[in-house]
Amino acid sequence: MMKSRPGFLKILLLVAVALRLLAGCAGSGGKDEPRAGPPLGDELGGDDSWIQPVFPISTTAGSESASAGGWAIVLRTYSRHQYLQRANAALLQMRSYSPLLADARIERTADGAAVVYGRYESAADAAAQRDLKQIKSITVNSSKIFERSYMTYLEPPVKKPSSRYDLMVLRQKYPKVDPLYSLQVAAWSDFGSGKMTWDEVQSRAEKYCSELRNQGLDAYVHHNRASGISVVTVGEFDRTAIDAKSGIESSDLINLRRRFHEHLVNGEPLEEPIPGRYDRNGKVLTRTQRPRLVEVPK
Repeated sequence: MMKSRPGFLKILLLVAVALRLLAGCAGSGGKDEPRAGPPLGDELGGDDSWIQPVFPISTTAGSESASAGGWAIVLRTYSRHQYLQRANAALLQMRSYSPLLADARIERTADGAAVVYGRYESAADAAAQRDLKQIKSITVNSSKIFERSYMTYLEPPVKKPSSRYDLMVLRQKYPKVDPLYSLQVAAWSDFGSGKMTWDEVQSRAEKYCSELRNQGLDAYVHHNRASGISVVTVGEFDRTAIDAKSGIESSDLINLRRRFHEHLVNGEPLEEPIPGRYDRNGKVLTRTQRPRLVEVPK
């Protein structure tokens, strides 16, 4: 159980936001956006709910337009099969909806691609807010098809690992393995509280990673400055980690889960609500969040 509760709801909210940013929202199909003409996208929907990360590994792992990073408006996101082809088709379609979208472009994400617009210094930038408002108001066949657009930070492409045990080291070790997974066991962040600096967040994650390394484990760390979160993962897995038909985990993954059966946030187990479960007083029941497989960015 967590020792302190003040930030509990805030942490859970960040979990929800993180799941939105990276593939799949816990198995949701994610295809309920308004339609106008051919489908535009799937809001990062995903069928592989068992590989979804608790916190985002990265908001972008590269860029189709060689972006230098910064803030942008997300119009649609695409993952799974033929995501680049679908994103390109949607981009052409979007440009026909409004002259404003003539400069829309495609950015690579950790698990697929996104159609985005603009480059801004911050989410609060006056131009960003003006453009976001205009894009949300675009109407096609009586539907505001971009009403759910939002601001996100696009990190510059990572060209080399930021530390000795950076998760990207694992990707460099297996450049042709696709997909490539690791088990996320811990995360650090101050969640906007101001109680920890970014350097302290990174330092604590690095320390925990080193401790696991000293125990003979293949541990990795990844720092996401945009989200203010540093995560620690353990292990190296390919698509055989979980049988696609039966859902049965491999013996290596099972053994690792026996050692890491709780997902730690700032060193303590994180509780999460159990959907539809309440006690006799109507209070939502919770359970300790388990570590989850995360896909290593390419």
